[in-house]
Amino acid sequence: MIGARGLIIVLDDIPLFWGWTSHINSRFSTVAELRIKRRLDIRGQIDKKMLSPKTHYAVYLVFRLTQDIKGLGSANGIIRFFNHDAEKRTTTVHLQPAAGDHDINGQLAVRRPDRWMEVQLGNFYNDQPDGGPVEAGLLSTTNYEKWGLIVEGIEFRPPNANIAVLSKQNARNKTKGLDFSNLRIFG
Repeated sequence: MIGARGLIIVLDDIPLFWGWTSHINSRFSTVAELRIKRRLDIRGQIDKKMLSPKTHYAVYLVFRLTQDIKGLGSANGIIRFFNHDAEKRTTTVHLQPAAGDHDINGQLAVRRPDRWMEVQLGNFYNDQPDGGPVEAGLLSTTNYEKWGLIVEGIEFRPPNANIAVLSKQNARNKTKGLDFSNLRIFG
């Protein structure tokens, strides 16, 4: 996973729009919290050499919603390849649970075993591992005020891969060579 600090978050350096904070359940020391903004543009990229060749990948935004949220209904998930004539794929994603029983097109956010949420931004097949970077991101489709999003990161993984949950305490224990009794593997 690319942590929030490794992402490109437009205007993340302006405290009015984004705040950098710690979160007890994050594997990273800081996460990004959306304070108020009209347009979202969050991107992460990885060189395809870092990924397994001849493998399908799904890309997920890993996030939480605060108690007070606004304007975070749907957005566009994008996948862009830099060495494929700037090929770009777009998917509709929904960060908030739907109100009502109507059908919704696009990717819905789901809860992960580590209590964060994730929504699939898109997928791709790594057929050219030397093909340069691939970028994934979340772009808002409306110009309304938004707040209440906490971003942990963007994760590139095979679509059916297990998610291992490692708490901060277990991470500290690992560096000390201690027991991992609280490590849980989900599949």
